[in-house]
Parts: sequence; C-alpha cells; structure tokens
Amino acid sequence: MMTRTLVLVMLLISGVLSAAQAEPIIGADISHLPQLEAAGAKFYDHDATLPEDLLQILKRNGVNRIRLKVWNEPGKYAEFPSDQSGPEGYNNPAHVVAMAKRAQAAGLQVMIDFHYSDWWADPGKQTMPVAWRNQDAAAVSEKLYAFTRDVMQQLKEAGVTPAEVQVGNEISNGMLWPLGRVLEWDNLASFIQAGARAVKEVSPSSRVVLHLDA
Repeated sequence: MMTRTLVLVMLLISGVLSAAQAEPIIGADISHLPQLEAAGAKFYDHDATLPEDLLQILKRNGVNRIRLKVWNEPGKYAEFPSDQSGPEGYNNPAHVVAMAKRAQAAGLQVMIDFHYSDWWADPGKQTMPVAWRNQDAAAVSEKLYAFTRDVMQQLKEAGVTPAEVQVGNEISNGMLWPLGRVLEWDNLASFIQAGARAVKEVSPSSRVVLHLDA
C-alpha cells in the first residue's frame, strides 16, 4: 500500500500564469499512474482513512492540468530498462490515450508530452526510437510527423482535445540524437516544425509547447 508521501512526491505542482490564460495552470505529471495502480498503489487525501481515485484528489486540491508523456515503443527493446509489464510497456500511445480520456472525464485538462524516444528523454540523453534509426533527417522528420499525427488522431477519436502538446521533452540540447543535437540547427528545426504541424492539423486549438529544462 502506498502512503500519502507518494502523493506528495508525485504532485510536483507548479503554477504558471499566461497572458492568454485567465487562471493559473496548476499541473501534475501522473504518467505512471496506471503502472502504479496495477502494482496495487493506493492514494489518500490529507488525513483521509479511505483510498480514492488520485484524479479526484488532485482536482479537489486545485490541480487543473494533467501531463502525460508519450514514449514510442517502451519495453520492446532490450537496450532500454524494462520494468513495464507486457511487450509494449506503459506510456505508449494506447496507455496515454486511455489515461487522457480518463483525466478529461474527471474534469481535468490534458497536456501531452512527446519524448520521441522509447524511454526517457532529457538533456543528457535524447535517444532516437529504435524504429527510426539509420535514416536521414528528412526521413526521421516524416516519421516524427506521422507518429505525432497518429497519436493526436487517436486522442481526437477518443474525444480528447489536449490543451497543450509538448514537441519534445527537455530539448535544451536538442532531440533525436545525433541528427537533432544542438548545432544541427536545421535538423532540429525541421523536427520541431514537423511535430507542430502534425499537432495543429489534428487539433488547431491545442497550444504547441517547447520544453526546456530549467
């Protein structure tokens, strides 16, 4: 059984006030919630004695945005640590669409975070999805566009309209290495443009976010 401490660790709540936003965005990244629930995790609000749906706890405590990361094919390849269950693993498009639908049904807006990797992407590693390797930048850009558009279309068909979509995760040093690493500016720009184009074609109202690590 998980304790209230886990809830506090998971929240990592931050508030952002945008000029175009009438109220602060108060968000929580709960991408691993389905995996935790499958492992038997329970969640409690403050001094409550009974467990409750984490989404309801977050909403009651002021959270209005849920971020969900998307990995391409988590758990499929041996080179990536695989503590996910099943051949596809958690945080793949199917899991993300289901979680986004659940969050929206709970009255929470959704931010989608494309890592464009089969595992974590951050300033120290932006590992190309295995299925996209050994191709030139133009081909990778097309694959990124197609993947992004497909996930956005799945979300649309599930009735989910993301408020924001991150095209890449913590991309201060670029993404999709080595092709999109910083100093390969033309490639990096083409990847960002391809992702943004895919988002806007399917969901014009979704804001495209560039995510830099602080």
